[in-house]
Amino acid sequence: MNTFKPQFLPPLDDNFMPACLFNRYYRSKVKQAQAERKEVCRFAIAVEAAPGSIGRYDVDILTDTEEQEETWRFLERHLKFVLWQQGGYRVVLHGPQVFCEHFQQIYSSNGERAFDSGIVEKVYGRKLEIVIANREEEVPAAQTNKQEIGGHLDGCRIGFDLGASDYKIAAVQDGKTVFSEEFPWDPVVQPDPSYHYQKIMEGLEIAASKLPRVDAIGGSAAGIYIRNQVKVASLFRAVPEERFENEVKDMFNRIAERWNVPLTVVNDGD
Repeated sequence: MNTFKPQFLPPLDDNFMPACLFNRYYRSKVKQAQAERKEVCRFAIAVEAAPGSIGRYDVDILTDTEEQEETWRFLERHLKFVLWQQGGYRVVLHGPQVFCEHFQQIYSSNGERAFDSGIVEKVYGRKLEIVIANREEEVPAAQTNKQEIGGHLDGCRIGFDLGASDYKIAAVQDGKTVFSEEFPWDPVVQPDPSYHYQKIMEGLEIAASKLPRVDAIGGSAAGIYIRNQVKVASLFRAVPEERFENEVKDMFNRIAERWNVPLTVVNDGD
């Protein structure tokens, strides 16, 4: 009996399965197995996102072959979540060989998760690597390489947020807001990236006109940004791939050069 089924099912999806309920159900089975002194093993996962930035995510799993389907589901959802939540281009696994090899298969260029591995390659400029460690000691430990940004209110600063329907911008002088405005725009359907560039520059120029000078610029938008490079962003979804690579990828670095001040762009959730 599947006791982890939700009490109320949506009428259009009889197979709806909230991850939280399934995870709770599976972990309860692991605890029960441990209490009954049945065999349970540790599955170790390390995900490297950048030099010095490694996430370590270990989980206890059932070893009974009768539970293999549920165990695979638990592991597969776990790693997929980590890749999308943290990001990373190198995954090191240690656990039952059948699961480790299955991960290598589905994240290959023609596997079930080819879309995910393709996004990783686009973001990091390298193929997703799934490595199987012979011993748990070979799985890298967690490392943190945080980038601390924000919190500086001295001087003359401009901040912006690029939404899909409006473009918010503010100018701050020594912690006091001297200008704040929202400009309507329609970036999602624009195939020409010069539209985005010109609109962003126009907003910055208006904000700058309210300050005696500009010391720094900070911005946010939906998508993936690494060292101010646009990797994946819904604002540019209509831009052809070739023009994205040549005109969008380093757009914010060009804007920084144009203003000749420090500029940082991050994901709006960060």
